[in-house]
Amino acid sequence: MEAITSFFVDNLTSLISTYGVWAVFVLMTAESALIPIPSEITMPFAGFLAGRGILDFWLVVFIGALGNLSGSLLAYWLGYTKGEEWVKFAIRKWGKWLLMREEEYDKAKAWYIKYGQAVTFT
Repeated sequence: MEAITSFFVDNLTSLISTYGVWAVFVLMTAESALIPIPSEITMPFAGFLAGRGILDFWLVVFIGALGNLSGSLLAYWLGYTKGEEWVKFAIRKWGKWLLMREEEYDKAKAWYIKYGQAVTFT
């Protein structure tokens, strides 16, 4: 577990240090599009750089929120236009990178069918 944490911390902080708010936008978009990139590293480190005067605080806030919205819209669009078959294809193809197996998707879907929208808040 320590190795994966170090991997994310080292690489994400390096990207943000090098590319600034562009990296924040891309990382937050990816994180919100269900790619497991921890925003718990992205935004605090960007805030740290803003506190040091390297990045503009309000620009980091705006770009982080914009990236989050963009990723959510991308995930929604893919689901809406491509449907469940594309989602299953993506899980089969990239599941190990998305940290999801098809059985887990089917289980989540069954929960949603059984309990409705309340499942999204648990």
